[in-house]
Formats: sequence, structure tokens, C-alpha cells
Amino acid sequence: MKLLDKDGKDLGEKVSLGVVEAGKSQDFEFTIYNDSILAKIAYIKAEIPHAEVSVIECPSVLAPKAKGTLKIRWKPSLTIKQGLHTTIKLSASELYS
Repeated sequence: MKLLDKDGKDLGEKVSLGVVEAGKSQDFEFTIYNDSILAKIAYIKAEIPHAEVSVIECPSVLAPKAKGTLKIRWKPSLTIKQGLHTTIKLSASELYS
């Protein structure tokens, strides 16, 4: 399973969310790609170790070689001059039929 940006580049787990003004929110969209040729993945979970970033949409199941949309929202309480750099850890169960 891979986390991709809007151009299809593999991000690994590290993402940069840039600068968002305190009190406002911004949504970000990524793609989750099931790179397995055999296994369907289910119970997909995206964990972000930052209290002000939340998952607002995540696929629950992806067939082999399928893609799904991950949407997150960042609503900072402080404006961070250098922007937010964080990780998105993906986990899922593989299902074989």
C-alpha cells in the first residue's frame, strides 16, 4: 500500500502541509494505492500524530491495483511560519480469496 500525491508520486509516510493561518482550516487530498496484485486490502486506517490534523475521508476496502482517496483536514490553533511537516501512517488487513 502506498501514499501518493496528486501527481502520483510515492510520498512514503512524510507529508508537508505548508502554512495554514490559525483558526482557519484547509483540506488536503492524497491517493492510497493498493500495489498488491493478489490481495484486497480492508480495514484501512490512516494515523496522523498531530492533534490538529484529522482524517475526513478514507477508503475502507481497495481491490488489488485499485486507488482510493484520503482526505485530511488541518485546523491549526497557531500559525506555524515554517509550515507543518508530519507523517501519515497507513495500515490495513490483506484479504485473499
